[in-house]
Amino acid sequence: MARGWLPAASTLAVRGLLVLAGALVVATGAYAVFHLAPASLDPEPGQTQAVTERVAYWTPEDGHQQILRPRTDHVRQDADGLELVRRLQGTHSPRGGQFQVDLGDRWRLAEEPAAYAAFPPTPVWEEPPETVHVGVPWQTEDGKRIGGFDDFQRLHETERDGLALVKYEAREPSQFLVDGDQVWFRTAVRTALVEPVTGTVVDYHDEETLWTAPLEGPDIVHEIQPPRENREKVWEATVEPTPASQQQRVEQAEQTREDHLEHVLALAVPALLAGELLMGAGITGRPKRWLSR
Repeated sequence: MARGWLPAASTLAVRGLLVLAGALVVATGAYAVFHLAPASLDPEPGQTQAVTERVAYWTPEDGHQQILRPRTDHVRQDADGLELVRRLQGTHSPRGGQFQVDLGDRWRLAEEPAAYAAFPPTPVWEEPPETVHVGVPWQTEDGKRIGGFDDFQRLHETERDGLALVKYEAREPSQFLVDGDQVWFRTAVRTALVEPVTGTVVDYHDEETLWTAPLEGPDIVHEIQPPRENREKVWEATVEPTPASQQQRVEQAEQTREDHLEHVLALAVPALLAGELLMGAGITGRPKRWLSR
């Protein structure tokens, strides 16, 4: 009687191990897909993106002007981690022509984790976020570094050259930043077309106006609008990429999206098939030669 019981128990144990092994393989594949694959879209040292912008601006000195200017975003490694460096090679606002911000994961600002330096990538199985806080870096020529962020609200989906995009808009009617003995007031209206899986902004339109006013006691920071007196408008501009840069960004987003989805499938499909085969063999008891060894 014992001799008949042992082979049955052994077969049952092997079947249980096959089911367990299959479940572990599927779980490992799921971890790779849900954690490792999205991390591949995080900022990496050496990553560079260039765009040529059309800028229509006004300053007290120049009046109304229109220019083209190159803009370059470069991710580099410093002693404390990753850093995003943005350079504007042409006329720029008093906010500065070069910005340096420390990065955390998924393009978050290290000093303000609730805000981002760029739109974050969204996994294909998730909805794009309703609100994205995108930093407005501010680095004046004398080295002062202050800043804030714009609240981009998701509007609707659209399409550009067959690529599914999400439109975001930010309206900031009354931002202010205290800098020494003066206050900067800023209004802005910004729109962005974002490829959600990669976080690539393929097109944008920014309108921004800056004023300065003397700091007249602590109550000024509670003003809703810039003061009507003792203020000076120092910058007004609209900024958008050229059509050639827009097309280049669409193509880059398409390629990055395709590469990412191929990476996800390469991680998911083999693990899912192997796991299902192992669990199927354990549950059904086939093939029998696995169970009779």
